[in-house]
Amino acid sequence: MNYLALQYYAAFSYSFCLLFGGFIQLQKLMSGLR
Repeated sequence: MNYLALQYYAAFSYSFCLLFGGFIQLQKLMSGLR
């Protein structure tokens, strides 16, 4: 695995975690509003 691929993978996993975390927070917010 070269450096560029590793960087791309790291950025992808980071954005995925960020997206997933945001989704979890949204779920909590929605359940809190109800």
